[in-house]
Amino acid sequence: MQRLLLKEAEAWANEEDELATNILKIEYQFYDQHLSQWLGNFCDKVIDAAEHPFYGRIARQSGWERRVNQDERQ
Repeated sequence: MQRLLLKEAEAWANEEDELATNILKIEYQFYDQHLSQWLGNFCDKVIDAAEHPFYGRIARQSGWERRVNQDERQ
């Protein structure tokens, strides 16, 4: 995912909108097929078990996309 995000950012910076949009679609597909299967539960467990607020905050931010509505992606 990191490589995809970097390539997407580079494409936007170079005004390659079609490429950036295609990479964004791949990111969503990767999230839907892989990350969404476990990321939400993992973040919830980190939030519950975090002994330092930093880790809870990071887990909350990391799980942001699970709340994104499919309609907002288009």
